Order: sequence, then structure tokens, then C-alpha cells
Amino acid sequence: MYPAVNISYCVKCKWMLRAAWYQQEILQTFSSKAIDENETTLTVNSVTLSPSLVAGTFKVAVKKSESDDWTVIWDRVVDEGFPDSKILKQRIRDHLYPELKLSHIDKPNKNGGRLQTNHHEEQKDDPELCTDCKTWEY
Repeated sequence: MYPAVNISYCVKCKWMLRAAWYQQEILQTFSSKAIDENETTLTVNSVTLSPSLVAGTFKVAVKKSESDDWTVIWDRVVDEGFPDSKILKQRIRDHLYPELKLSHIDKPNKNGGRLQTNHHEEQKDDPELCTDCKTWEY
């Protein structure tokens, strides 16, 4: 079912709960909005979580239709951290339905779109520095 969102996250870094939180935020915002006059088509039909063993992975991708390719709209390494949920929702909307209004989510963000957190800040440029990843046992 499309449109779809996929969140891939590092299991070594223990980011599953973070990914699940973003998942519910996306579903809460987009599954309550219909894109047709009969209100039969949701703006996002699924949000899947994909665990990854690649250290430091946290990527969000969208796919509008079955024939489209996945497009990464947030990459923790490239975008230097985790997104504020508001910014993530705006990027999803901008890619899938630029004309869709998100009311309070469309107001400016004072933090530049990144979460203000010190957790894992040391690994922003080098995912190999993640303490959680180094303690992972196979």
C-alpha cells in the first residue's frame, strides 16, 4: 500500500524506540488526512521499521507509488542528527503532497529542525565511535 514511509535504524545503537516514536508521529499526523473528496485514500498508508546492523544508521525514506523508487528524506549522518518530528513531517508532506496543509506543523522551527540532545552527539561524524555499537555482542 502506497504512499509508504520506511524508517531504518541501528539496532546496535538501540534506536528502535526512537524509530517507533517517529512511526507513531507520522501515522498520527498522516493517517487522519484523506487526499480525495470521498475520503477513501490516506496520505500515508504504512510506516515500516527496518532494523539495520550498520552502525549509526537512521534513515527515513518515502515511496509515493509502487513504480517509484524509495527517496531518502532524512539521513542522520548527512543531516547531522535526528530530525524534529515537525521537520520530518514537513519533508514527508513536501515529497508526497506539497499542497497539503499541516496547520501548526507549518509554523517556523526555532531549532533548525534538529533535536536538541547530547545523546550520541560524539558519533555525529563517525558512527564507529558509538559506545552502544561497540558493546554489541554477536
